[in-house]
Amino acid sequence: DTAASNNVSVDRYISDTYGDYCGYATIKKMLEQCYIAENYYQRLSVTKKYTDEEIEKFFNENKTDYENVTFAYLQVPYEDNNAQATFEKCNYYVNQITSEDDMKKLIPTLCKSLIESYVEQGYATDFDTCAQLLSANIEVSISTKETGFLDEAINWLFDEETKVGNVKAFDDSENKVVYIIYKVSEPQPDKEEVYSVRQ
Repeated sequence: DTAASNNVSVDRYISDTYGDYCGYATIKKMLEQCYIAENYYQRLSVTKKYTDEEIEKFFNENKTDYENVTFAYLQVPYEDNNAQATFEKCNYYVNQITSEDDMKKLIPTLCKSLIESYVEQGYATDFDTCAQLLSANIEVSISTKETGFLDEAINWLFDEETKVGNVKAFDDSENKVVYIIYKVSEPQPDKEEVYSVRQ
C-alpha cells in the first residue's frame, strides 16, 4: 500500500528503505526468520526453568549486573556558564549535607535557575510548587548498566569505599550541570520479577 501510494514498485520501495540489495524476497525471508526466532525464544522463556541454586550461582558470578543502588541527587546548572565557580559552590554545600532533608532544603537555592526554567516552560505553575516536585523526586535507583548518567558517579556509588551517607559533587560538562549525589543505600539485588505472558 505504501509503495502504491508513492507510485513505485514494492521492490523499489523496499530497496529505498533498506538498501540497494534488499528486495521483496530478502525482506520476506528476514521477517520469517525473525518471527520464527522470536516465537522460539518466547517458548523457551516460558518452558525453561532454573533451580534456585542455578539462579544464585549465576547471580554471584554476575552480581554487579543485577544490583541497584539508591541515591538522592541535585542537578545544579552552571551559573553564567562558569563550570569552575558552580563546582566550587556545590562543593561548599556538599560539606553541609548530612541527610536527604538537608538536600531538599537546598533546592530553592541551588536549583533556582532550573526551577525558573521549568516554570517558564509550563512544567509547574509556580516556583514553590516546582521546588516541592523536585524535592519529592530527588531519590532514584540505578544499576551499573545504566546509560545516560555519569560513569564516574556510577562507579563512585558502587565502590565499596563509598558508604551510605557519603556525598560528592560531579561535574557534567557535556550537559553543563553539576550533580550533588548522596548515597542512600548499599547495592542490592533487583527483586522485581518479570513475567512472560502468552494469550
